[in-house]
Amino acid sequence: MKETKYYLILAVALMIGLGLFIFFGYNRWLQMLVVVGLGVIYVLWGVVYHHAQKELYLRVILEYVAVAVATCLAVIFLLLRA
Repeated sequence: MKETKYYLILAVALMIGLGLFIFFGYNRWLQMLVVVGLGVIYVLWGVVYHHAQKELYLRVILEYVAVAVATCLAVIFLLLRA
């Protein structure tokens, strides 16, 4: 049950981010800002979650950073192409 609250927080944050991304559909730069913000939130969530689970290692942080950077770059390149 304790883990569920962490995943619920992540899901709500991602839904809010998706809503903001759609809302700012008229401005590609604001959409990019939302995407970068979501990447930062994802990394911070991962750090907090693994710290709470007492499983926080540099390798885990780097994995979250790598996933966030790769995803943000993919979405930003798609936005620049559109």
